[in-house]
Amino acid sequence: RVQGAYQQLQASAMAAEQPDSAHGSAQQQAAANSKAPLRMSTVVRSVTKVVVLGTVLGVIGLAPVAAAAYAAWLHWPRLVLAAALAAETCFALYYFFVITKNLNALPDQHNPPADYEPQQLVASFLQHIARVDDLRGFLSQWFLDAPYDSIRHDNVKELVAFALFFKTPEQVQEQGLMPQLDALLAKLSAMHDLQLPPGYNPDLKFMSHLWGDTPHMYRPLFFYIAMEVIELLSCGILACCGFKRYSVLGCKYYTWGLPEPQPQQGAQQQQQQQQQ
Repeated sequence: RVQGAYQQLQASAMAAEQPDSAHGSAQQQAAANSKAPLRMSTVVRSVTKVVVLGTVLGVIGLAPVAAAAYAAWLHWPRLVLAAALAAETCFALYYFFVITKNLNALPDQHNPPADYEPQQLVASFLQHIARVDDLRGFLSQWFLDAPYDSIRHDNVKELVAFALFFKTPEQVQEQGLMPQLDALLAKLSAMHDLQLPPGYNPDLKFMSHLWGDTPHMYRPLFFYIAMEVIELLSCGILACCGFKRYSVLGCKYYTWGLPEPQPQQGAQQQQQQQQQ
């Protein structure tokens, strides 16, 4: 009897638990079903906001670009002219303040070439002066056709120091070469009985391509652009015709149907050009 009663109690307890578990699972399923639509609607609203905001910002950002493009389409000749004037102005400033300064820049001291031999140069100079019939007229030409009476002894010394020593008289004095320069001027005066008044005339200038300003002329930017285009076209045409381009000491040249120069030949050509 006791065992039968215990089994009846267990059966009743299990029957009581089953409705509670079924009720709990039903509540969980209902909650999940109720949350799913809320999450999906939130994602849709967020995506919609991002798309609308991006579209508005895109329209706001493209509006100035579209307005500028429309204005450029209406006034493109003026814009092209303004751009050309601005480019030409920038190029002119660069030319006069940078290029001109570099062209006229002078080093503190000119170094003679590697094959410079003062003895040989002085001998050649004296031989050349010996063949000059009118030394006074010769000196006047060197001093830009100045009257001979205005030329002084130190002016000729300055000219000879430049022509033979690549230096000013002050630099010649600093390097201890002034006795050689004075002896050369004495020989020059004895050869032609040249009597130069002492002193120095600061108003006289002689032809000095190393010390004077480099002659140049301003040309518009379009000229240089046209020259570059012509050079590119010329190089392209020569290349299409079978010409080959080489360079020696910075000088470029083209050949057609000739063998390529060997390194030894190129070195010999460089030595010959340096000797010349």
